[in-house]
Amino acid sequence: MSLITELIIRVIIIVSLIDGIVFYLINKHSGVISVPFAIGIIAVTIISLLINILFCLYRRGIK
Repeated sequence: MSLITELIIRVIIIVSLIDGIVFYLINKHSGVISVPFAIGIIAVTIISLLINILFCLYRRGIK
């Protein structure tokens, strides 16, 4: 599998999992989305994406 394909698949999986969990928790507690909560969701998503992309590049030998 090429590097670009692997990175795209990783990004799709991570974003769908994190957003699925967050929206499930929002629906379960029937809460509203505030600005700090939205910023937190975005921060968690970006951090996990960066970690996963860096791991993928490191595993492929790209530093």
